[in-house]
Amino acid sequence: MLNQVVLIGVLKSLPHDFTRDGMAYSQVELEVQRTYKDPDGQPQSDIFTVHLWRGLSEIITERYPEGSLLAVKGRLENREGICTIIAETVSFIHPE
Repeated sequence: MLNQVVLIGVLKSLPHDFTRDGMAYSQVELEVQRTYKDPDGQPQSDIFTVHLWRGLSEIITERYPEGSLLAVKGRLENREGICTIIAETVSFIHPE
C-alpha cells in the first residue's frame, strides 16, 4: 500500500504553532496551481493546509519567506473523518 502526497506550490503563510498531545506542531498554507484555466483564461489554484511536525516548522520559519516556491512530500491522515496533509520533507524550489 502507498500513502504519499507531493505538492509544489507557493508558501502563503508562515507557520502557526500549536500543541497536540504534548507535541509541538505547526500549520502552513500552500497555494498549488491547477493544470487548467477558467473560461476567462485565468489560472486556477487551491490552497492546502499542511501540518508540520518536529523541526520542519522551524526550518520553514528560518529559511523560507512567504511567497517561496516549495515542494512538500508527505502523507494523508484521516482523523475523525477529516483528511489532513502531514509533511515529511520540505524542499525549496528555485524559480527559473
